[in-house]
Amino acid sequence: MAHKRRTQTSEYQWEQALLDAYYDYRWREELEPLYQKLERWKVGEQDHLNLREVLYRTHKQTQEVYRFFTEKRDWLVRVIQLNEAWFQTWAKDNPPPLDYTLSRAEVARRAHNPEVPGSNPGPATQRDAQKWAFLV
Repeated sequence: MAHKRRTQTSEYQWEQALLDAYYDYRWREELEPLYQKLERWKVGEQDHLNLREVLYRTHKQTQEVYRFFTEKRDWLVRVIQLNEAWFQTWAKDNPPPLDYTLSRAEVARRAHNPEVPGSNPGPATQRDAQKWAFLV
């Protein structure tokens, strides 16, 4: 029997669908408020100074989203699952393959028992821990 390439496995395809859906979700979450402000500006309900502030804030937030999605794939898959409200809703329509183990249990176990062999060490600084706090 021929060995499947990793990209052809049901696990990989499920993870890719997860990443794609979360990518769209995060971009919409950041850009929708800007769209609303632009619509208000177009009809004269928003002045240009306020719009400038909104553009600046949106730019900063989109940089964070971009940086988030440049992280390693395995890490992204685990962290996305920590956004329980979003993940549970998405997973109802997109259940993982039968032999796929959700990493949320592993992450939760390590959070409650940091002495588990193989646990990742904590962040080097408090700032690193807060860097991605907006996602969960």
